Amino acid sequence: MPQKVFRVQIYTREYEKLRNYYENILSLPLVTLRETSESDRVRVYAAASGEIELIHAPAEMEFPESNGWTVQIEVDDADAYCKEILENGGTVKRGPADQPWGHRNFKVLDPSGLELTFYSLIEKPKGSNIK
Repeated sequence: MPQKVFRVQIYTREYEKLRNYYENILSLPLVTLRETSESDRVRVYAAASGEIELIHAPAEMEFPESNGWTVQIEVDDADAYCKEILENGGTVKRGPADQPWGHRNFKVLDPSGLELTFYSLIEKPKGSNIK
């Protein structure tokens, strides 16, 4: 399969709150903007090699139910990005920590409760058999 973009869609009734979070707290680049009316508002943000699509969900729109999952996004430097999020006024659920599978990661919750894990690659600990 040719390389394609993986996109996560977030339907929300709190569009402005999430828009502010993804643009001003996480500082993700905006790649697509479509806001033709109050009920048709969509923004797509670049996130590593994928995208996060924020969709305003008016009361009459079907609203997906999801739980028990996290979105992981690779960054160049987990510590520096965590610091940037804090400087932008964000909060961190769990600060940067080394993981045995070769990631240094931290976690945030977006205003809708979606857990985002940001990680950078590190060397796996000696003796680790995790691939």
